[in-house]
Amino acid sequence: MTDTSAFIRIDRVSKDFGHFRAVDRVAVDIARGEFFSLLGASGCGKTTLLRMLAGFEAPSEGEIYIDGQAMSQVPPHHRPTNMVFQSYAIFPHLDVRSNVAYGLRKEKLPRQEVDQRVHDALAMVKLESYEGRKSTELSGGQRQRVALARALIKRPKVLLLDEPLGALDKKLRDAMQLELRALQQSLGITFVFVTHDQEEALTMSDRIAVMSGGVVRQIATPRELYERPANVEVANFIGQMNFFPGEISGEDGGTAVIQAERIGQVRCRLGELAGGGRSIVVAMRPEKLHVSAENSGRDYAVEGEIRNAAYLGDRSHYYVHVAGSDTPIAVSAQNADNALSDRLQSQAKVWVTWSEEAMVVLPKEDA
Repeated sequence: MTDTSAFIRIDRVSKDFGHFRAVDRVAVDIARGEFFSLLGASGCGKTTLLRMLAGFEAPSEGEIYIDGQAMSQVPPHHRPTNMVFQSYAIFPHLDVRSNVAYGLRKEKLPRQEVDQRVHDALAMVKLESYEGRKSTELSGGQRQRVALARALIKRPKVLLLDEPLGALDKKLRDAMQLELRALQQSLGITFVFVTHDQEEALTMSDRIAVMSGGVVRQIATPRELYERPANVEVANFIGQMNFFPGEISGEDGGTAVIQAERIGQVRCRLGELAGGGRSIVVAMRPEKLHVSAENSGRDYAVEGEIRNAAYLGDRSHYYVHVAGSDTPIAVSAQNADNALSDRLQSQAKVWVTWSEEAMVVLPKEDA
């Protein structure tokens, strides 16, 4: 159900390409000044939805509203949006100033105003001293800043970003994530950001829409998505997750007794699944599990054997096999205790323990 007061309202929008439906009746509300991300794997429909916001594609069904105005009859160059692409789309024959000023050329503004706006836009992205540089003399991060400045100089109400950091190396991408988020907060402009990188979306977003198959599977804050995913598909896409299919054998109020594969009998709060079907999935994040040479006395414990261990510097990942199953339990542990880390090597007999709060119950039909 959409909110008519939303700054951006995507109202049951679909997009068909022949017999293929790329976006299927998507309804999303985005608040003014929000950093909103569309997250999903390749082919999920997120870029098609962004292109419909920009006006590069027309919806087959539904309507898009920006600041209360229907966009179906508004061409791209008259929409209060601007777009930043992954490829930057910087003109190689122009210097930085000319690239940034390009969008103002048709407005026939006084030169003094153009100069001031170029200076202000470059100051936003910390490139004030680069006006005379050729684009071929810039690094990847600097080119991305020029693309941002060129988009922002038009003072759009909405900035659309199509995987703009995808071509950068990891260290630069991490730094640009923080810079981009800080820039958005300082400007107060609504950002709609497309990415397939879950860490990128979690780092920058106020809210995230997880998409697959042209459908929005869940919209929530980064913390809500990670801690309380709505279904197995979202849980599996956002970070690593252990899944334990099970059956509800009894229920007392909102707490159920569940017999689950590999971990035995547990008691979990059902939340919205109370009174639902008997088949469910218990899900747990690897970092919410603990691995040790002895049973540490937490709420639940299962004995197993480490078959694989990966040392990642600040933490280690352990894959523990329990009797009767070929599917390991993934555990992530900080390497603060070097003595313990040395003991927890491949072939070690260990205990995996956890608390009730670590468990999330999800509907099995999404498995």
